[in-house]
Amino acid sequence: MARLRPQNPDFASYLQPGEALVAVQFPSFRQYVRRELVVLALTFLLALPVIVYLADPLAWLILPFVLLTDLFVLDTFTDWQRQRNMVWLITNRRLIEIDRTDPLDPKQMYLAEITRLRTMVFWRLMVVDCNAQVIDIGYPHDIGQLRAQLSAGAGGA
Repeated sequence: MARLRPQNPDFASYLQPGEALVAVQFPSFRQYVRRELVVLALTFLLALPVIVYLADPLAWLILPFVLLTDLFVLDTFTDWQRQRNMVWLITNRRLIEIDRTDPLDPKQMYLAEITRLRTMVFWRLMVVDCNAQVIDIGYPHDIGQLRAQLSAGAGGA
């Protein structure tokens, strides 16, 4: 199983008879930080010619401004706060999304009904089924392994 935490709730209550738990996924804070560092590095590369052209030490303030804009105006920090409460269970039949702030209302999708897996760089996987239901898996620990597990269960979606 992938990344079980020591004090997990009893996930067996979410399983149907005859269903086996294959993996448990939690959002990874490391992936979130990695995403922010990529945004900052790309901003630095794009802003460097402007900073050099201006030749003003105050021009270096562009970088913290862009980082703060990304965190608070574009709501990536809010996205992390929302995603950190999620748990995704992969069984031999279903993908189950549990919001730990409301664990009595899980979202589920049968693996056989998955029609598309869309990776958004390395920090997000969008899973779409034949009914156009979407489960957004944000900041997974190992997106490649997760995609492989879902593809195998979905028959190669």
